[in-house]
Amino acid sequence: MARRFHVEQVHPGENRLGRDASHHAKKVLRLKTGDEVELFDDAGNTGQGTILESASDTVIVQIQVQAHASSVGAGSHNVHIASAVPKSSRADWLIEKLSELGVTRFTPLSTERAVVLPEGTGKRDRWQRIAEEAARQSARVGVIAK
Repeated sequence: MARRFHVEQVHPGENRLGRDASHHAKKVLRLKTGDEVELFDDAGNTGQGTILESASDTVIVQIQVQAHASSVGAGSHNVHIASAVPKSSRADWLIEKLSELGVTRFTPLSTERAVVLPEGTGKRDRWQRIAEEAARQSARVGVIAK
């Protein structure tokens, strides 16, 4: 099974991995030019390809085979979950499990008895990273929408 990486949008030809994904591919997984990888995006598109270039701070993947969301069954059901945000690490766990299950959108609710009220972009960015990692590890296409 090929290693999976999240990108903004999968398209035929050359795809550039983000800074964190490039670091993970090069330094952690020690992937090299010619290694096979799979890319996926928020819309559920996937692409099979090989590493074309592995420069100092970026990895470029050449996509040979691309599947669109409609052809892999993703996107046929858009599940939107709205919930109060649990305390401490349970919120991170919730986002991880929702991503693994295929939820397409999560809306945090501000309720009368809510203890946690996420403000700013810090929590949202963290949850987005958690959702991407969960989707990558569970081989699911698509990610919880931003």
